[in-house]
Amino acid sequence: ANTVVTTSHDDKGRSHCWMGLRFQTKPQSQPQDIILHVRMLDRLRLMQQEALGVLGVNLLFAAFYLVDLETEFVASLVENIGFDRLEIDFLKFSGDALKHIDNNRLSLELVRQGLTKSVMFSPEGEALLAADTLYGKPVVVQKGTFRPIINTNVQILEKGLEQVQKVTSKAPLVCFEVSISKFYEKESGVAEEQWDVPDILARVQTIGALGYHVMVSKYALYSSLKKHLRRCTSEEIIFFIGADSLDKLLDSQVYEEYPGGLLGAMGQLFDKNTRVYVYPYKTKALCLTAKTFSPSPQQQSLYRYFLENHYLEDILGCDEVDSSIRSDDVRDMLAQGNKEWEKHVPEPVCQLIKEKKFFGYKEK
Repeated sequence: ANTVVTTSHDDKGRSHCWMGLRFQTKPQSQPQDIILHVRMLDRLRLMQQEALGVLGVNLLFAAFYLVDLETEFVASLVENIGFDRLEIDFLKFSGDALKHIDNNRLSLELVRQGLTKSVMFSPEGEALLAADTLYGKPVVVQKGTFRPIINTNVQILEKGLEQVQKVTSKAPLVCFEVSISKFYEKESGVAEEQWDVPDILARVQTIGALGYHVMVSKYALYSSLKKHLRRCTSEEIIFFIGADSLDKLLDSQVYEEYPGGLLGAMGQLFDKNTRVYVYPYKTKALCLTAKTFSPSPQQQSLYRYFLENHYLEDILGCDEVDSSIRSDDVRDMLAQGNKEWEKHVPEPVCQLIKEKKFFGYKEK
């Protein structure tokens, strides 16, 4: 056990700790380790203590009986506790007897089962604790599916970083956020069984091949993602989004379940150290930017406020970036055996897709 940071009843969600178990699978054998990071969500210290105690018992049981069953192991950790009292956002197995266990799959299982809303991976594909990785760093986040990441994504990032570096005193950590929220929306009709772990891990690996961090999350809203990131860093948080996403960003229907609705969400999203940089969406008929976007009459004054106070800014110098090409287009080319897809994907990603047959690639 490690020191537990406890909080008062007025400071919900900041109580956390590292805890772990060192054990042997056979007498006289080398020890194995299970390490996890926990956030206690109860508002009273006595309840936090109780929940942590039950978690410890669950961990002992799981190490005895469920260590080879990823799904059952993760589910057992919150048995008799519930999802509203604890968040487990990091889980790692180590030791010779546990080498067969994929820690990245375990991390995704935490998200799939609802023990946490996001997990983070290094460019090398190692699971990380976001709070430690992002602490004291400015963060640039580009949100998308990235199935696969394409040249357009990288070109937009490079153009945006040129602007970011003019307003940040420190080099920002770049993170591509892969949202899997649609797997959790019952109204979408997507069954939970359609959770595709190999596909998600392929995205983590291909993005990592370009040297970037990856966050896999079920934060559907920018405001919710920003709240999570703000717990990790007090430095600048900058989102890169497409101009064609602005209508959804300001759609009041999206925030019907959010406390305070649209205004509450925008208040959560924007603060003095948070900005949204907008890259253009271009077709043969139009070129949509933050300045040319026209919101509904009800949101025009609010949108003008964001523009005039530089909470929203255009990413400049994107004239040569073809933002009309999407990951879906590249995936269609892959499925059809059209080699044109190779022109739209960075070389390291192209090699990985061919080598490991990612995203439905088939050798012709």
